[in-house]
Amino acid sequence: MNYKHHIDNNTDYQFAIASQNLSGFHNQGIFAGGHKTIGPLTYYIQNTQTEDTGLGKGQRTNAGFTINKNGINGEYQFLEISPNFNQALGFNPQVDLKGFKGYTENFQPTTGSMKWYDYGYDYHDFKSFDGSQFYSRGGEYWLGGNFKSSDLLLFAQQSFERFQGNDDRTTTLQVAYPNSDNYNQVLLSVTDGVVAGDKFRFEVLKATKKFYGKLQLSASYNKIHVLGENSVQLILTGSYDLGNDRSINGRILRQDDNVNAYLSYNKSGARGVEYYVILGDPNALKTATALVVKVVWPFEIKR
Repeated sequence: MNYKHHIDNNTDYQFAIASQNLSGFHNQGIFAGGHKTIGPLTYYIQNTQTEDTGLGKGQRTNAGFTINKNGINGEYQFLEISPNFNQALGFNPQVDLKGFKGYTENFQPTTGSMKWYDYGYDYHDFKSFDGSQFYSRGGEYWLGGNFKSSDLLLFAQQSFERFQGNDDRTTTLQVAYPNSDNYNQVLLSVTDGVVAGDKFRFEVLKATKKFYGKLQLSASYNKIHVLGENSVQLILTGSYDLGNDRSINGRILRQDDNVNAYLSYNKSGARGVEYYVILGDPNALKTATALVVKVVWPFEIKR
């Protein structure tokens, strides 16, 4: 059952019940919530009560507000989820926590030297449901912009997280040119910091180029240092458009001392059907001698 009532354009509330009954198993969820908009702010409160054969009773409550005005967006929320909360007819990956989370972002298109600029932050701080144990605390700050005359993107971000006794901190710097053309672009990204108590660094250099409107080539260099180990990837990909929903695609991947290459012919058919003829194995560690024919078609199950 789902009942929703609009008091006016700025106010509504909702009440819903969902249950699942299987052999020897019962799960039920009862939801109630509402919201009220006043100017650029929208206030809300929601509560879900669950009863489960195995876990017993649980509950989830969140209350907060959102803001949307002149390019500024944000949300601030109190959230608590009991250890026995089990919403079988929904999705809730975390339980046994209580705390606060929020973010603010300011995205502004401009008429000066910038196409746009964007900055903001988000933050969260959670303990266990009864408040006796620390759960996690962290967030991130970012600043970026796209220059109008050169179409150059500059972006910087700093993230921090304390979780399970570790203090992770990373800083990312990214440059892309030209930013508005993903088919003809050079991208450089470097992330440096500490993850799980050890030095972390991730470097990416990628270049893409489209020739004659049909041939797309991409080359990338990726290097990562994590948990005291280094790994290097070199990737070359290509795609040629044959027309009539047909293409030839290929990839050469070198990871450390291993090399894998494959070539494929792809065709899109009627009603979303996809046909593939693959020479090699895209998922193998090294180049494999294999010929694979694959057909993928969508289907719908109606009740």
